[in-house]
Amino acid sequence: MSGHVDLRLKYMDANSVDVQVLHNTMFIESVTDRPAVEVALYKAWNRWLADIWKQSKGRLRWSCMAPVLSMSDALDQIRFAKENGACAVLMRRFPSMVCTRDRRSSE
Repeated sequence: MSGHVDLRLKYMDANSVDVQVLHNTMFIESVTDRPAVEVALYKAWNRWLADIWKQSKGRLRWSCMAPVLSMSDALDQIRFAKENGACAVLMRRFPSMVCTRDRRSSE
């Protein structure tokens, strides 16, 4: 087991925490406008967190990153995530979607 996962589980045990959910904050904003790059980044991220879930024997759940620039790949990633410990899906907004109350929509 990875040292970091082991330390996290020990800390959880010491604080009577059964399960934690790992949420991503790194990809909240777009990192690329190229679908192939987004798919590769998110696939690597999701595989890494699936591995952490396996190491934790199911105690460290996670939120899947869905590559919205390629919906077929997003669906594949969501299916993989569901089978490998994810309990949520984080989908950043599409670049073309702007809330009507957003000041940028009137520019």
